[in-house]
Amino acid sequence: MESEALGKLNTAEQQIASVIASLDGKIAAAARTPEAQSALRSEMISALASVYTSALQSAKQELSEAIRAEGERVDKKRRDMFVNVRDYGAVGDGVTDDAPAIAAAIEAGGNGAHIYFPKGTYLCNSQLRFKRSQRVEGAAEAWGDIQDGSCLKFTVTQGEAVVFADANLVSAMRFEGPGASATGVVGVTTTSYVTMRDCSFMHWDVATRFTESWYTDLTRCKWEFNNVAIWAKYCYNLTVNSPHILANPDWNTGGIGILLEDSTMMTVHGGAIESFSTGVEIRRDCSFVSFGVYYESKVAYKAAEKRAILFRGQKSNVVCIGSQVYMTDLLAFIDGAAAEAGTTCTMIGNKFKGGVPTDRGVVIKTVDNNVGNFKLASLGDSTTHLNWEQHPYRSQNPGKGSFVMDPSGFFPGKGRHNTIFTNAYVIGGEDGGIVAGAGTKFPETSGDGVAGIAGLLYFRTDLNKLFLFNGSAWFEVMLGDKRRR
Repeated sequence: MESEALGKLNTAEQQIASVIASLDGKIAAAARTPEAQSALRSEMISALASVYTSALQSAKQELSEAIRAEGERVDKKRRDMFVNVRDYGAVGDGVTDDAPAIAAAIEAGGNGAHIYFPKGTYLCNSQLRFKRSQRVEGAAEAWGDIQDGSCLKFTVTQGEAVVFADANLVSAMRFEGPGASATGVVGVTTTSYVTMRDCSFMHWDVATRFTESWYTDLTRCKWEFNNVAIWAKYCYNLTVNSPHILANPDWNTGGIGILLEDSTMMTVHGGAIESFSTGVEIRRDCSFVSFGVYYESKVAYKAAEKRAILFRGQKSNVVCIGSQVYMTDLLAFIDGAAAEAGTTCTMIGNKFKGGVPTDRGVVIKTVDNNVGNFKLASLGDSTTHLNWEQHPYRSQNPGKGSFVMDPSGFFPGKGRHNTIFTNAYVIGGEDGGIVAGAGTKFPETSGDGVAGIAGLLYFRTDLNKLFLFNGSAWFEVMLGDKRRR
């Protein structure tokens, strides 16, 4: 419409030029008398004024229409891309039920809209469902837990509080629930392709639940005062970057930081998992990778039950690389002692520290020959900041196919002999093992974990003799004969 208005102005200019040319000719022809010249000038001025006035009015009308139409287009585009919940009646005073106003904003924006929450606490007495590809953004700072940021505070006592449909981007929001005692209430749930950044989730039974969620990314988020922080079921490529998970429903009890089940694949980069009863619980057919994560749960609740990573099912895999673990008040860092625990745990370059004189625990808790065939591969872990008598590296021998460089020694009670543990036993084949060890006392069959390991060799330095273990007793090795010690 703007181009049409400009076109009309150009046409008016051409008409004026034509009139001027015509009148110039008439004036020249009639220039012989002053009266004729005066009359022609009056005619020219009147004609020019008429043409100009008509063109100007038409152009003004066209420009006015063009400006109005452009304004409507811009407003619609703004509404499509950016929806402020305050424009739809949300108050954010923590008292008014803002759920209906927020639902109206979500509906008005439609798929792909940018839903914006200015600073405030938006009380919601009912569920919120966001549409596909909607971007949800608040005004909170790091982790979304700053009190003067943007908070959705729910009073629901059953079901799911927030549902994200698909391909949503959520940032700088705090999601607050009715309390961890509200059993069965899920804070945020989604099924696919969601990215969450700088958000926090607190006071829920289950804070965040992901089901069949592919390529989901959680970055710099915080979980606190929940029974379960993250629950993932049948998810692929679920990535958690720099989280701060405080897995405690209150200050006196511990909860679960991460729960994986049904073939879920998760990677955690950096951050911390703290204040847990169980940091990460891994059920059947899952894969969990931990890069540079800090684990600590030094609060004394249920110290005899706390573990950072718990195997609860077969055919699962855990990789821990470069993590740092504070062992105080932990039963175990890795608990693979359940009869069905398995299948593989790989430990590379992790650092373990802490412990007080009354503290007891084990870095890796295992049982001999469990049905889940729990295998351990260990290389370069450090326990130099632990008392190895209080915190041995492992409790028993893991399953066949294991390889362990034990930083505390295979026989901690007999001089901490540095050994490499492979296969079913120490070093050896499928059905036996060899200990490349020496000392003045034999390893104890109970305390040093050698019971039932036939084929172990041990050199007695005080007797200058080599002995062979048959699984229950030691025999002196002699050419052509054997003699019991």
